[in-house]
Amino acid sequence: MNIDVYIARGSEANIHRSIVNGIERSLVEDELGITVPNESVDSFGRVHLWGVPMGRAEKYWKSMKKGDIIIILPVRKGGGKVSECYITMVVDKYPVNMTQEDIKKCENFSRIIWESYRRRQGRVETYPYIVFIDSRISVENLDDVLKILGKDMKSLEGYRESVKRVRRVTEQTLQELIQRITQVPDTSTIPTLLEEIYLELSVKLGWNPR
Repeated sequence: MNIDVYIARGSEANIHRSIVNGIERSLVEDELGITVPNESVDSFGRVHLWGVPMGRAEKYWKSMKKGDIIIILPVRKGGGKVSECYITMVVDKYPVNMTQEDIKKCENFSRIIWESYRRRQGRVETYPYIVFIDSRISVENLDDVLKILGKDMKSLEGYRESVKRVRRVTEQTLQELIQRITQVPDTSTIPTLLEEIYLELSVKLGWNPR
């Protein structure tokens, strides 16, 4: 199975903004001038995506492909312990042609939706390399995921970059991670499920659903 696994890091605020909540589709398409992939759009019309800064992490962004798995770790201010993480899959990337015009467009877009990171040297970091992710986001206990990967908390010290590929991933590990993602219900089916539950309760309790 030709699937790679990546660990990405980001602030809780940025993760909540674009991974958990997603961004308004019209904003993404208007700012980038593209049509976003449908797999990244949830039933509320919000696009789920992530951004990678220029620098050493850029090579990992370039190597990402559709179907790869991303494990997103929140970074807490003050170095607080993290107990959860988010697992999803790569759907697409942008910019495709890597023109200066497209990169500049993505930089401006990243300033709109994410908090910039100020390095010690004073340089403000933006995230011009966009990763469109599957709208199915699995929220997992970090210790459980580390166990699946065969790693521990100390081993995460080697993943200080904003995104980095995990080496030596077994077939069983891939299957377990994929299963976590595919078990997440498609949000578009939730209204139908709620209606079915309501009708079933109505019959049992003698309500008139009309």
